[in-house]
Amino acid sequence: MVYQTVFAHQEQADALAQLSADFVKMAEDEPGTLALVIGRDMTDPTRFLVFERYAGKEACLQHLKRVASHLGKMGEMVREQRRCVAIAIKAATD
Repeated sequence: MVYQTVFAHQEQADALAQLSADFVKMAEDEPGTLALVIGRDMTDPTRFLVFERYAGKEACLQHLKRVASHLGKMGEMVREQRRCVAIAIKAATD
């Protein structure tokens, strides 16, 4: 799982919201992407919360390859990105 907080430049916040919606749509077609949720803060429209969950490392890498051309565009819109947190939790088995 990946969780991060992203802050857009004020003048780029709406464009980042649209690009985020495009990312979520793209992820719907990726078999290894279990969840990709991007929410916009209601009190600070420049703040976005991102939650990603993949079937495994390879699925995450495939997602990054697929969206690589869009990441540069997204980077120009972002003024601050808080540290990503990657969490791997292995399910207990009997």
